[in-house]
Amino acid sequence: DDSLISEQEKVAIEEIKKRRPNFNFSMVKIKSGSVLTFSLDEAITCKVYDSKKVEFNGEIVSLSDAAMKVLKLKGLNWKAVSGPGIWMYEGENLYERRIRMEREEEEKTQRDEQEAEDHVSEMWNEGLCLSCSEHNDRKSQGFRICSSCDRKSNAESN
Repeated sequence: DDSLISEQEKVAIEEIKKRRPNFNFSMVKIKSGSVLTFSLDEAITCKVYDSKKVEFNGEIVSLSDAAMKVLKLKGLNWKAVSGPGIWMYEGENLYERRIRMEREEEEKTQRDEQEAEDHVSEMWNEGLCLSCSEHNDRKSQGFRICSSCDRKSNAESN
């Protein structure tokens, strides 16, 4: 019942939905044909069909629809279920897998950015041009590229 959710909560939910793309199997590196297990009964499985759908009991359905079908078979009358929150791949909950992989990707990006910054600092400290990696004849004047690269850059822009 929507009346149980305040307007402020509805706005917050919409903001969260905007920030994160919908779940798909490629974002968690799960290929078509992979087998998922149901977290409440690992004897129940489905097979990844494409980036957004699974095959369950011969039907092509969304992950959440497959979960709802299982819950109904088990006699549980849930109003809604998050598919990624209840299915697992290789023993790992899909929601947790997504969070872990997003965090790992963010950490990798931060490491890459730090390495790039360190490289630029190292080149600067060694008096090298940031464009050609040769001696920077204008470092003492605060320029990051040598006069030769600067001339090339100006010639290309004209």
